[in-house]
Amino acid sequence: MDAYTMKSDRTRLAQRKRPAFREAARKWQQGIDPISGFNLGRNPVIDHCHETGYCRAVLNQNTNIFEGKLNQTLSLSELQRHEWTAALFNRDARIIDEVTTLIYESWPNQANPFFVWEIIKRMGVYYSAVWAEMGHIKYEIPKCL
Repeated sequence: MDAYTMKSDRTRLAQRKRPAFREAARKWQQGIDPISGFNLGRNPVIDHCHETGYCRAVLNQNTNIFEGKLNQTLSLSELQRHEWTAALFNRDARIIDEVTTLIYESWPNQANPFFVWEIIKRMGVYYSAVWAEMGHIKYEIPKCL
C-alpha cells in the first residue's frame, strides 16, 4: 500500500495517487462491485468510512449512493454503529422496511426478495469489517478526530 500513501503519513492515501489506487482496487476486485455484484462501470468511486477515514473498497456510483443513504438511515435509527451488522442479518423490525425500500429504489430493475436479502447480507459483512486491521489506508482524516 505504500505506493499509494503520502510520504508524510504512510497511513493516508495521497490525493494525487487516488486514480492509481482506484485502478489497482478495480483489478483486485476483478472489476466487480463487492456489494451489488455488478460491474464497477466507468467511474467507480473509492468508498471510505467517514467515521474512521479508512478506505473500504471501490464501488460503482450507484452502490456508493446507496451505501451513503443506508449509512444515514442507520445513523438516524436508535441503533449504535456496532449493532448495525446484527440488525441487518436479523432483519431488525426497527430498520428493515427502510432498508428494503432503499434497495428497491437503488436497483429497481433488479430488486426481488433474493436480491434484497443478498444486499442486506453483503452490507452486514461490509459494516462488520475492521478495515484498519486488514491493511487498508485512510482516505481522509476522520470526522471524529
